[in-house]
Amino acid sequence: QGLFNLACADDPDVQRDSLIALMLLATVTSHRAAFVQLLPALPFAQLCGTCLVEIEHACARLLFLVARAGADVSTTLHEVAGQPLRELLCSEHAVVRTTAAQAAGRLARHHEAGRVALLDAGVLHPLLRLLEDDAADEAARRGAAVAMRGLAASSARHESLVQPKPLRALLAPVVALPRQPAVGCAALGALAALAEPGDVREALLSSLLPAVGRAGLLEAIEKHAPALADAHLPAATLLAVLASVCLTSLAPAAGGVR
Repeated sequence: QGLFNLACADDPDVQRDSLIALMLLATVTSHRAAFVQLLPALPFAQLCGTCLVEIEHACARLLFLVARAGADVSTTLHEVAGQPLRELLCSEHAVVRTTAAQAAGRLARHHEAGRVALLDAGVLHPLLRLLEDDAADEAARRGAAVAMRGLAASSARHESLVQPKPLRALLAPVVALPRQPAVGCAALGALAALAEPGDVREALLSSLLPAVGRAGLLEAIEKHAPALADAHLPAATLLAVLASVCLTSLAPAAGGVR
């Protein structure tokens, strides 16, 4: 509690040292529940807008650590983390953006409440910018792709992701799979997750796969997915969806199938 109080101080040096101490303490799994309970006491809006790399990175890292996988992720964490992560994803510091994307990926991975909170907070567009930034390092782009893969599993906000801009952003690293395989595999997983609900498949594929996109996706799957274990399942899922849509679009015609 004392460290949380000090993190609210006016002195940036005190804020920084308190947040770093909290970040180090948060690495111990058994302390996690106490940290989540106290998170609302942190002035994230102020801390995430300091433009000081150490303070912003400590905030992002703290959220990443308390968002560990587990059934005990609380509603408090989801409610508190969304807006700060959106701000941190827009940071001018690359290391902050990378860690914020990784934290968003953790929150989105296991719980629908986390996905809804993140999407409602507006993290989608900063994640897409990071994913589309060819100048960003692989860790940053992979963090964004993994977060998109988690968000793609949302049932309540699925329609916000089945849109041309997110789909184009996910398709690009898949087509360039050999260049950054980890990014491409995560993006492929996001596309597969988006394609799973049957009622959106045709709309998704018509937006995602104009002739060039379809050819590029199929070529990437054919040439590169077999050598990447992480690409096997999402590639198979997308191929099954393509086959399903193609078959259902066929109509009986005189003398056979059109």
